[in-house]
Amino acid sequence: MINNIPVNTNGYELFVTTKPEQSEFTDRETGEVKKVWTKEDEPRPVYKVSLFMKDLTPNPWGGLDKGREIDVSVPGIDPLEIRKGTYVELVKPRLSVEAKQAKNGKAYLGERWAAAGISAVIDED
Repeated sequence: MINNIPVNTNGYELFVTTKPEQSEFTDRETGEVKKVWTKEDEPRPVYKVSLFMKDLTPNPWGGLDKGREIDVSVPGIDPLEIRKGTYVELVKPRLSVEAKQAKNGKAYLGERWAAAGISAVIDED
């Protein structure tokens, strides 16, 4: 596994596609669903934000490539500011990549995106 690769998202348009929700996991021992919090002196909730990411740099043929959806873990966001339909920028985005194997035996790469923060982009038009 390769962890926390810094990612430059300049030149990309990021658009929130679903309402941000606090991340959860299922405790393997108890089966209880628990919320995810940061490991700080004053813990903050960690949210999962789904973004549509589109490269605004023209490809060699002069057109724009199609974008893709990514899920990003972000601590302590304001769900009233960062909501579905908002254009955003990520603060210190990072990507972790891991080789995995599906139930049918095929190998694939799993991605995990995270950022230190997220802020709404103010439209200047």
